[in-house]
Amino acid sequence: GSTVRGGLGKSGGMVLGGTDEAINISNDSILTGGSIKGGSVSGGGRGMSINESSVTGGITNSIGGRISGGSTSAIGISNSTIEGGIRNSGTIKSAGGGSSAAIALWTGAIVNSGVTNTGLIDAGTLGAAGILLGSATLNGGIVNGGTITSTHTGIYIKSNSTLTGGITNAGLIQAVGDAASAAIKIEASSVAGSIVNSGTIRLQTTESSQAALYLSQATLAGGITNSGTISASGQEGTYGI
Repeated sequence: GSTVRGGLGKSGGMVLGGTDEAINISNDSILTGGSIKGGSVSGGGRGMSINESSVTGGITNSIGGRISGGSTSAIGISNSTIEGGIRNSGTIKSAGGGSSAAIALWTGAIVNSGVTNTGLIDAGTLGAAGILLGSATLNGGIVNGGTITSTHTGIYIKSNSTLTGGITNAGLIQAVGDAASAAIKIEASSVAGSIVNSGTIRLQTTESSQAALYLSQATLAGGITNSGTISASGQEGTYGI
């Protein structure tokens, strides 16, 4: 593995990854004091891939910055620990399909200090979710004051994942598309905290038996508090919650 101190600063420039990752941190590498700030990071595969490594200082995408993935997720993290969370006030976008996501936390991923978004997190036209947890742990919650959008699921927590700190939304979390299934979906996972909404959580689909906020075999310790809008439109049997 490698060690990089002082971080990866990106302001106004561009990093292109061809058919693979633009930034690949792997094989027991350590990035300390590190963040990605501004500019453009674009990979034909993932924009940023972190596997079997650690990052302290978090990942920051500032106003005007863009992190994008081609065939898969914009940011993909597995078997790694991120201290300092993920902060986005720019654009994080995936163009991939299948199980891809704008931000994907896969098996063994541990992110401390949460995900905070005041910009745009977009799964594109084919992606599975704006934010996806699959057998992962996210401590510190998801706080959204911007937009999280997908044609399938806005936030998808599945496969025995753990989220502490809950979900707080003062912006827009939506799933809009013919096959959209939920704005927020929690399956076979645990959320320690509440879902607090003062913004908009919206599902627009042509499918039936779907919900804007969907829980299945899930634990939500703090309940749901809504002073905003939770809505669903689609075929018969489509629900807000």
